[in-house]
Amino acid sequence: MNSLALSAVVEAGTDPASITTLDYLFQPPVLQTILERYCEDDADQTPRPTAHNLARMLIGFAKQRLGSSPAALDRIAELHRLRRCLGPQAQDLAEKNRRLLRELSDPATLAQLLLLPERLAAWAARGTQARGALAMEVAVAIAILLVAPMRISNLARLHLKEHLVRPGGSRSLRMIDIPPEQVKNEVRLLYELSQRVTGLVDRFVRDCRPRLAKPDNFYLFPGRSMRQIRDVIAHWVGIDMTPHQFRHLAGLLMQKKSPAVSPPWRSYSDTSASTRSSAITRNSIRCRQVANSTQSWRVNLRKRICHVGDANDSASTWSPGH
Repeated sequence: MNSLALSAVVEAGTDPASITTLDYLFQPPVLQTILERYCEDDADQTPRPTAHNLARMLIGFAKQRLGSSPAALDRIAELHRLRRCLGPQAQDLAEKNRRLLRELSDPATLAQLLLLPERLAAWAARGTQARGALAMEVAVAIAILLVAPMRISNLARLHLKEHLVRPGGSRSLRMIDIPPEQVKNEVRLLYELSQRVTGLVDRFVRDCRPRLAKPDNFYLFPGRSMRQIRDVIAHWVGIDMTPHQFRHLAGLLMQKKSPAVSPPWRSYSDTSASTRSSAITRNSIRCRQVANSTQSWRVNLRKRICHVGDANDSASTWSPGH
């Protein structure tokens, strides 16, 4: 990315020998030159994705290098103003995501995915202890992604003592609470898990997790589940779906439930305390809406696929690699 920025400046006529430090790129006129280089030649000078990415990256570097003096803050504010001039970045779906949404528009395929945690849990109860524990770990990971579609890095690092809480006591629903400094976009993640997902997590922690974790390991997923999710979905549902794409699924479910409801993982750019608190509250509400949407589809479509315990869920159908 730095080479793209430098290339734009040099192409605009700047002598390369005059650029002696990275801080040169943090001058507002220079950033404007860079951004203009990566706009289309159409009448609207539509910014390319590269322009948005460069603006985000250079402003991030500027915050790290320029410090917090009044002059530095004024310059960073001007850089932000130039970035806003680009307008919102287009959010066109990649072809792989469009394909996935087309596949999930089939009610039978969608039902197989929504019921997959229960089918895996049933298989785990019938399998050997070692394989059953791993199957249950994958079941819980998928169940959480269905109602709390977070990044795979946050899912893999869920900690029983730090992130999984029960504000209402030991019999209440579990909540996932991840502080902003542990999230890529620095927005706190707060999800209330449904009764169904809470039950699966409790069962896994009580019966299966001790077979996978050492006594001093308090991560929810100590096994290999993060590397297995995609393969398991492909084997049991017949679609190619990554953990990241669960956010697209949640959007699809919420559109079916209520097109006016925005997805729970949206970013909140206003960093004031009151707005952030309100955003967190809305985030929790939207997650319950995702969970309710998931539950209603699960009930309505249960009859469309083989029930748990049918021949299709026999012991021979565990995923590749097991």
